Amino acid sequence: MKITKQQLKRIIKEELEKEIDEWWAGEEINAWNVSSRDALKFSKGSDAKLRRRAARSTYAPPEVLKRLTKDSDVGVRREVAYNPATPLEVLAILATDPDEGVRWAVLAHDTTPDDLRATIDALPPDNDGDEFPEV
Repeated sequence: MKITKQQLKRIIKEELEKEIDEWWAGEEINAWNVSSRDALKFSKGSDAKLRRRAARSTYAPPEVLKRLTKDSDVGVRREVAYNPATPLEVLAILATDPDEGVRWAVLAHDTTPDDLRATIDALPPDNDGDEFPEV
C-alpha cells in the first residue's frame, strides 16, 4: 500500500499530538520516577543520567536528595531543585549553589519560603559553573 506525502504528514502529526498529550498527562514525567531503593542505588553510581533520575524521583529519600546537592553534575543538582518532594532543608542548601540555574529552580519551587527567596535574589549571577566549592 502506497501512502501519499500528505497522509504521512497527517500520521506524524497525530503521533506527535498523542505524545504531547501523554506527556501533559504526566506519563512521561512518571516514567522518570524510581523507587526509593533505586533512587538510593542510582544516587551512588557513576552514571550522571541515573543520578539525575534519582534526583528527579519524588520517592527519593530526603538524605539522598541532600547528598545529591553536592554532586559535581549541575544537572543532578538542578533536578533536586526541581523535584516537588525536595524538603525545605535541601532547598536551603541549593539556594547558595554556584549555578544560577539551580538557584532559579529553587526560586521557582512551590515550597520555597519568601525569606529564602530574598537571599537568592541577593546572590550574584554564576560564573558558568567554573568554580564549585569543595564540600
